[in-house]
Amino acid sequence: VNMPIVERGGEYSIDSSVFKLWEAALPINMLGQYGDGLKQLNGLKIDWGNNDDYAHIPTSCRQFCDVLDKHQIPHEKDQYEGGHYNRIPGKDGRFYQQVIPFFSKHLSF
Repeated sequence: VNMPIVERGGEYSIDSSVFKLWEAALPINMLGQYGDGLKQLNGLKIDWGNNDDYAHIPTSCRQFCDVLDKHQIPHEKDQYEGGHYNRIPGKDGRFYQQVIPFFSKHLSF
């Protein structure tokens, strides 16, 4: 894989040509290209914990949902109290309470 940051002799720099490729491949930047396909989905849901261990995730998810709105792509969004790894398993967890019902509602067998 070509990395956007390169190390030479202990110094780090950005390889702008690779960085541009990475940036173009971000889902938020590909919505214009693939929006029509996304509009055909039976369901799309983005959820995130507002205390995620990865600080960029809440902001990125909100921005992604804003761009989905801009492109009029139907979706559900859900910000919940929690982080990246908690509130997932068990009968009270998000997988059982959110993911399975979402798939049951939107998948056809």
